[in-house]
Amino acid sequence: ISKCVYLLNCVSMLQTTIKDKNFALKQYILLGAHIEKVMTDVIKLQSALILEDCGLGSKLSLMALHQNSPTSTEQQQQLLSSVPGLDAQSLIKTLKLFDAKLLDLGTMSMPFIDKIQTQLIRNQCRTAVASVISQAYSDLYNGVLSPASGYTNPECIFRYKPDQVRTMLEP
Repeated sequence: ISKCVYLLNCVSMLQTTIKDKNFALKQYILLGAHIEKVMTDVIKLQSALILEDCGLGSKLSLMALHQNSPTSTEQQQQLLSSVPGLDAQSLIKTLKLFDAKLLDLGTMSMPFIDKIQTQLIRNQCRTAVASVISQAYSDLYNGVLSPASGYTNPECIFRYKPDQVRTMLEP
């Protein structure tokens, strides 16, 4: 991810340098497209790093694996709450870690994104990462609160509702 941030800084600096040069309009446009691609990579990598760091990434992977597994009579009967790693206690433990990270993220502490030199690009990346994290939390929340998940009192597992997480992460 640090290589992507370095590349993003270099390319955005090049683009800024040729911004007002009519003869370099084509290169300016190409650099802009490259910046968009690298930004997408930075957003994906930073989001994945944060989600894995707090444990939500692995929970979401387990949930997706369970939902996308081949349907047999045995699989249909297995509730989300009975999947190893997705039991209520495991989720509570992971969500406590997420809550601690959320308070850190609420100040938008994203070490790699903070190294992006262009403020506009840095803000766009922060907003996009916050959106990815918020959506991931919402997906987990909705999956667990689904009546078919098999959790007893699933609302007690979560400290925050998805809209509260979204609000905390907004810049």
